Amino acid sequence: MDGAYDIRYAIVKKRIDKALINNTTERLTQPGKIAIVYAQSSEAQEYRRYLDYLQSLGYLKPGIEDVELEELQGVHGLRALRVAVDLEHPETDRPVALSELAQRAS
Repeated sequence: MDGAYDIRYAIVKKRIDKALINNTTERLTQPGKIAIVYAQSSEAQEYRRYLDYLQSLGYLKPGIEDVELEELQGVHGLRALRVAVDLEHPETDRPVALSELAQRAS
């Protein structure tokens, strides 16, 4: 069963990479932006907390877009949060370990 899930995941991922924002010709994926796709509003609330935290550290620019995606073959009702990365932030190029983020959060 794992193989079937992995194949479905790979197919959906490819479709999301090419997805358009509903009622536009704009692709979801854009250079310099992070897009997080979700299906349920509870997921969006959790992701917003992470994004707010990264914005407070200056890694992400202010403002979070919440967009609806066009219907994809076999996948319906997806939405996405999209936020711009602050490429001028001095630590943007430096890798950050998860343990470091955990220390900063506490």
